[in-house]
Amino acid sequence: MFFRVLAVSALVAVASAANCAVCPSTDLVNDPLIATSGGSNGTPTFCGYSPNGTGSNPTAECFYSSNGALSSGPTADCRATATVANVC
Repeated sequence: MFFRVLAVSALVAVASAANCAVCPSTDLVNDPLIATSGGSNGTPTFCGYSPNGTGSNPTAECFYSSNGALSSGPTADCRATATVANVC
């Protein structure tokens, strides 16, 4: 019985962990990541990319939901998915 309770407790702990998308290091045209924000539980992660890897105006802006799916992006350069981290 003890092990069954322990196993259920472990599953509940994993299920309640916050998940956040982690920006891909490059977009689909291999422009490097220059800016990120958000990524708290329930908040989309913003990922900005620029051809020269510098600057404050990304040419591709992508938003990923907490499950790593692309939730919005005004350009076709956004990757369809991002990896997911258990810690935000």
